[in-house]
Amino acid sequence: MHESLSRLRERGRDASLDLEGPSLAMVSPAGSTQDPERLAFSRELGALLESAIDRLPDGAREVFMLRQVEGLSTEEVADALNVSPDVVKTRLSRARAALRRELLDHADAAAANAFRFLRPRCDRVVAAVLSAIANRRSAASLFQRS
Repeated sequence: MHESLSRLRERGRDASLDLEGPSLAMVSPAGSTQDPERLAFSRELGALLESAIDRLPDGAREVFMLRQVEGLSTEEVADALNVSPDVVKTRLSRARAALRRELLDHADAAAANAFRFLRPRCDRVVAAVLSAIANRRSAASLFQRS
């Protein structure tokens, strides 16, 4: 436990997370092949998650790192931090809720740009379609006159 805590302190706040570990495997996309799109997704998600964890309050960040990343039990974390298991559970719950809120806020902001209405492009497409319809009508009227 002490070795884990000392490594955590040595790495500091800028430590990178291993998203392929068993505790965080659920956040990487499923699939046996790692195509470039999945790798980019994993990297972006990892950076976003690291950033969100860095912004957690000190007590919650340590508990989250020890429980979720290092895989320690609630009792081991409580012993390492000299707090009760109930405090560990509360801090972990609050850390998860804070991460969930931050990731959802980020997803909401990204969703607004994901399906943007690109008016200039839409205007060009509509103008082209209307022009094609007008050209067909004029061609059809010429054909009927002959």
